[in-house]
Amino acid sequence: MKIGRLTFVVLGAFAAVSCSTERITIEVMKPSYTQVDTSIVEIGLGTRVDFDKISVPTRINGNRANEFRKSVRLAGDVALETLQQELQETGRYAPYLIKYGALPLSVQLPPDKATTVSIDKVCKAYRLEGLIVLESYEAHIDSDGYATYSSPVDRNYGTVQVPVFHSSRSVDLNMFWRFYSCEDNKPFFEQDISTDYQYQTQSENPYESRSELPSSEVSLLSVSERGAKQLLPYISPFWVKETRSFYAYGTTQLVEAANLAREGYWSQATDIWFELTKDPRKSIAKKAVYNMILASEVAGDYELAKSWANTAIEEYKDNKAVNYLQLLNEREKELDQIDAQFPSK
Repeated sequence: MKIGRLTFVVLGAFAAVSCSTERITIEVMKPSYTQVDTSIVEIGLGTRVDFDKISVPTRINGNRANEFRKSVRLAGDVALETLQQELQETGRYAPYLIKYGALPLSVQLPPDKATTVSIDKVCKAYRLEGLIVLESYEAHIDSDGYATYSSPVDRNYGTVQVPVFHSSRSVDLNMFWRFYSCEDNKPFFEQDISTDYQYQTQSENPYESRSELPSSEVSLLSVSERGAKQLLPYISPFWVKETRSFYAYGTTQLVEAANLAREGYWSQATDIWFELTKDPRKSIAKKAVYNMILASEVAGDYELAKSWANTAIEEYKDNKAVNYLQLLNEREKELDQIDAQFPSK
């Protein structure tokens, strides 16, 4: 069976027959950047932005174009829904979406703090312990295009330089967030999130170059999603991708187990590696023991992972296991920090 959230992608073999290793990408949880009120679990996600009155300035090749209004409110919804999903996946909060308009709406910049009365009303209505509010939303969209010439190309009629048409669309987005406590209805955390993203295409056909760009609507929605994800590390533990080495070659069983691990079938891969730890060939057993360190980390059992690391060091003099053991000790410190930041109730 596949294991939970952990989806794995092989980054590439190091093609060294002597070590027979590859690197594989796993997701690990990291501590929040800041310490928030750990008593808050039931939280609401809402906005005070009056999206119906917001327009997005646009420019085309540096020239001011019509202001963009379409899908701006939808972009705000995407930001809140994305944040809700990310918070649910970390498992430290129970987030709920607050109905648009439940908080007084405004387009004021910079935004004043919400009144204690308005926060108290929503907190009581939704039975919340905290409230994360999108206070302001500013975006700019720039679209540009230009042409260059390719290197000389041989054609039947001679050597020519082919024009290449380049198109780009960039979105600059600024969102301002506050985290309110429902105990005193005041903010205890605020963060300004700036997100810049550019889409680029090129083609020998100018119309094709432009048509391959995502529309302004799609671009704004995508960048709103990115911006919401950028807020997460400030208020919650968060997932990041890291790589680990493992032995993928040496026997047909090691190859089979590596294929299973690549697809995320870690239980089956672990079963094969565990059996290979008893292999009478020391070179094969050594690889299997090392792979059991990785399998144990993926399963979340760091004590077992360290036990396998010590076996690899003591019985097989595996220098890579020394480095892995050091990494495991650092990971345990991070997990202890997460537990200190967000203790289980």
